[in-house]
Amino acid sequence: MREDVLARRMFYGGCALLPWLWLVNVLYFRKQVYGPIPFIDSSGDDDNDRVSSESNHIAGGVPDIANIDDDDDDDSDDDASNRDDVTDEEIKMELRKWVSRSGIGSLIGFTILLAWNISFQVARNSFGPEW
Repeated sequence: MREDVLARRMFYGGCALLPWLWLVNVLYFRKQVYGPIPFIDSSGDDDNDRVSSESNHIAGGVPDIANIDDDDDDDSDDDASNRDDVTDEEIKMELRKWVSRSGIGSLIGFTILLAWNISFQVARNSFGPEW
């Protein structure tokens, strides 16, 4: 499965009232879209980013869900028919678009959650003892 298709599916999953999936989308694709974060991603070992070809796992045992083949996928995506026509640059632009949208959505969703939590904590005495 292409990375941009996976990012788009994760974005739509976040639209289904799962804002944590937007955050997962941003964190999973952050190296490809935003680049490595200094002192966090700089382990000094470039082998951590390579995918082992025999098991679809990133070095360290984390499954690489972007490279898992989806042979039984019967979706009629508009991208499925013209995969050969899409360049790597277009894929990167689509990936950036969906990851950016996921980042904005997760910020809005978690801001609403934080605002609700703060307002609930501030007005907790007005709910009475039955609450």
